[in-house]
Amino acid sequence: MAARTEVYRRAPPDVLAQVFATQSAMGSVAALAPTLVSGVLVDVLPVRLVLVLIGCGLASLALAAWAAGLGRAAPRAGAVRRAT
Repeated sequence: MAARTEVYRRAPPDVLAQVFATQSAMGSVAALAPTLVSGVLVDVLPVRLVLVLIGCGLASLALAAWAAGLGRAAPRAGAVRRAT
């Protein structure tokens, strides 16, 4: 939800609908590949194993994003930085 709020704040009002439509379409396209791969894996491997693999993959991605600092919020424009 925070990402949508940030998009809403940054996008010009006259193109806001196109921005949200493009964002939604990209999300649908991005979900297509994992869905197809999961379907193929379920045909070959037991369902429980596929679910465990998906869970481990998502946890690995979350840890990698956290380690890379992608989970930190970007400073807001006009924010006052405190000296430490």
